[in-house]
Amino acid sequence: MQSVSVRDPVVGNERGRSSDSMLFVTLMFVIGALVAVVLSLRGTTPDLRVGVNPWPGYAFLFVAEEKGYFADEHLQVRLVELSSLGDVRRAFELQQINMMTCTYVELLMVGQAHGTPPRIVLCADYSLGADVLISNSSIRSVEELRGRRIAFEPGTLDAIVICYALQSHGMTTSDVKLVAMASSQMAHALRDGHIDAVQCYPPLSTEILSDPGSRVLFDSSQIPGKVCDVIVAHSDLGRDHPAALEAFSRAYFRAVEYYRQQPDEALEIIARRTGMTAAQVQDSLDCIRILDARDQCQLLGNPEQLETTLAETERHMRAVGLWRGEHAAKATESKAPQPVGN
Repeated sequence: MQSVSVRDPVVGNERGRSSDSMLFVTLMFVIGALVAVVLSLRGTTPDLRVGVNPWPGYAFLFVAEEKGYFADEHLQVRLVELSSLGDVRRAFELQQINMMTCTYVELLMVGQAHGTPPRIVLCADYSLGADVLISNSSIRSVEELRGRRIAFEPGTLDAIVICYALQSHGMTTSDVKLVAMASSQMAHALRDGHIDAVQCYPPLSTEILSDPGSRVLFDSSQIPGKVCDVIVAHSDLGRDHPAALEAFSRAYFRAVEYYRQQPDEALEIIARRTGMTAAQVQDSLDCIRILDARDQCQLLGNPEQLETTLAETERHMRAVGLWRGEHAAKATESKAPQPVGN
């Protein structure tokens, strides 16, 4: 009788199954490792969506983008250009962006609305004359604004600068008529006589002052250090990705240094992105103090000074109806905005 061996095929099949099983395990291990790497990379390099309004002090963001400085830091940065500070703040509150250019006013308003202030990434500049109160030529002083109509963009620092202007001449907001108005309407409204003065900043102020019938009554050079522009991030971004925000700051300040070393090239980039001429951009930058990396510790490393400034800003915001509820000093006692790196 012929014997038939059935053992070898079985052994061979068991070996095949074992080999397939090992291959499957190996593939799953590799896939898991790749997923872990991807998730790790996503965790360290978040998408940074930065809301930017047309203000020359923030324009070094454009330089950093065009010169590839963000890319050099392995950052994914998208600059979202919006028409006003109010638009930027609303986009930030709606989570359409996770970083924004703003002043202390927008920072406080977001903190008041949501309970958690944004994280200050860096201080970009101090306004030293760029924020201006402009009237028609018939009005020669701030005192002559008594009973007159002053336009301002609601929900922004404009009203605060008006408060400083009136205060410096022994007046308050009750002595004038404040008119909330979109910045895009101000030039026409002033020219047509619908308002008597406007509070604004470049590039709008540049446009208005090109009319010989306009006059500057007050500017931020008379309140040095009171108008500070900052770049902030959502608090969770500051908590979860501090390294990315530090890299963002390095790229930004590299752009500031590029401007100082190669001003003509930097001005050309800024002019193209803002719709101004290079000369107009330079005139605007001459009216602000551009801050660099060396300034940050002095400006943001003193929580008491920051809270004092925020409390003063809050007081003026309350006077024009921008602030309700607890005082800024109380609000910042336990949850003051913290600079990156501290």
